[in-house]
Amino acid sequence: MRINLGPRLRRVADFVPAGARLADIGSDHGYLAAWLLQKGKIELAIAGELNHEPAERARQTARAAGLEEKMWVREGPGLTVLQPGEVDTVVIA
Repeated sequence: MRINLGPRLRRVADFVPAGARLADIGSDHGYLAAWLLQKGKIELAIAGELNHEPAERARQTARAAGLEEKMWVREGPGLTVLQPGEVDTVVIA
């Protein structure tokens, strides 16, 4: 599955530093994280979602794109889905 980003998320992607370990909080479908991984711009991504349905959509994106080893989806409020030192870049968009 090839991910295509709309103009808003593409602009957000421009701000993510190369080689980042990214947390995408409120990721919905997980498209931003998946796109950045497909482009080789980031090392790994954690997609955080409060609710089960959007988290499942992000999991489906990771599976369909073959990114399950580098894109982890976690359910919980905000930054609580992260462990200290796990990421170096956070996107909340």
